[in-house]
Amino acid sequence: MSAAAPEVHGLRRTVPGVVLRSVVLAAGGLALAAVCARRDAGWFFVLAGLLLLAAAAVPDSPAATGFLVVLMALQGGLGGLDARLPVAVAGAYVVHVGCALAAAVPLDARLERSALRGPALRAATVLGTTGLAAAVTAVAAEAGVRTGEALGVTVGLVVAAAVLALVVRSAPAP
Repeated sequence: MSAAAPEVHGLRRTVPGVVLRSVVLAAGGLALAAVCARRDAGWFFVLAGLLLLAAAAVPDSPAATGFLVVLMALQGGLGGLDARLPVAVAGAYVVHVGCALAAAVPLDARLERSALRGPALRAATVLGTTGLAAAVTAVAAEAGVRTGEALGVTVGLVVAAAVLALVVRSAPAP
């Protein structure tokens, strides 16, 4: 039998502070798995895993930055600009933002879901733009489009994302 989490008087639906640390672990694990799957990462895989665990346990420590550095070094050394890069970047972004949020929320605290709405919308915008830019660049490269033209398309997508972010930000809250 599972005990329901107690609701605090005056607060709407809440989530435990441990959820943010779980998101850090899940996103970092996905990114690490994407980068290292079917590749010989050796002890760098172990190092990245330990740094990820440390980042989730103590989110305001430099462990998150260490994890990101090792993750990007692995991707650069093992795959460069291959199809795994967008997954690694998305996971790294969620680890970075998740650690920033988790550092401000004590482990045993409860957080209103509505407090996460803004960061979730910004994260969705960044991740969606990153995925779209990666897809357009991959399709352009496959079609034989030169690098400069692909870069122009990517810059256009970034500008479109900035405009979309301004629209989302100026929209009234429900």
